[in-house]
Amino acid sequence: ARFPERMFDVGIAEQHAVTMSAGMAANGLKPFCPLYSTFAQRGYDQIIHDVALQKLPVVFCLDRAGLA
Repeated sequence: ARFPERMFDVGIAEQHAVTMSAGMAANGLKPFCPLYSTFAQRGYDQIIHDVALQKLPVVFCLDRAGLA
């Protein structure tokens, strides 16, 4: 990776990835949160409550969503 200090691997913890991204955005960072689309549903509550309702600038990158 070009900037390894800018990447965090949270493992198989989609809810944690979303909440961590929200916390980073709340502190002025511009996080990108990559998720497999299949597992994104596990973090819907966090996406709504921790990101959307707070109007935080988190970019979600969904993989395996059928887009080419």
